[in-house]
Formats: sequence, structure tokens, C-alpha cells
Amino acid sequence: MLVHEVMSTGLVMVKRTDTIRSAVMKMMNRHCGSLPVVEGDNQLVGMVTLRDVLIPLYPNYGDYIHDNVHSRSFVERDGGRIP
Repeated sequence: MLVHEVMSTGLVMVKRTDTIRSAVMKMMNRHCGSLPVVEGDNQLVGMVTLRDVLIPLYPNYGDYIHDNVHSRSFVERDGGRIP
């Protein structure tokens, strides 16, 4: 199997100046875990992942998501705010 057989097309991208909240909302809407970060003429300058966002906010996130009894949406847990 080759990469082109499983890759996503119709990319959703973010710019360096976009907010973390808008990046996370794009990931949630597209059910994906990462987005390319572009600059200028859509030149790739990096990637941002949900892990990049969640680990600083929730250092124990790995434990948190495996707790089926107490887990909630991270947006709800943050009071609907993502810095």
C-alpha cells in the first residue's frame, strides 16, 4: 500500500498568527489530530498537533483521557476557553 492511497486531500491549514482555539476547532471539525502551519504563499513552516496543545494545558492528560468515570471535554474542563 502506498501513502497516496490513504492520505487526506483538501487540506485545512493554519497560519502562525491563528489562535490555538481556531486551530483546535478546525481539528475537531475535521476529526484530525494535526494541521500544517503555513506562511505567505502556503509555504509549509511547521505542524501543530492536538498533543502540542493538550500537554501544556493538561500535563496528566494521558491519565485524564483513560478515566472513563471522570472524563469530560477538554473545552468544557477549560471553561470553554482555549488560550
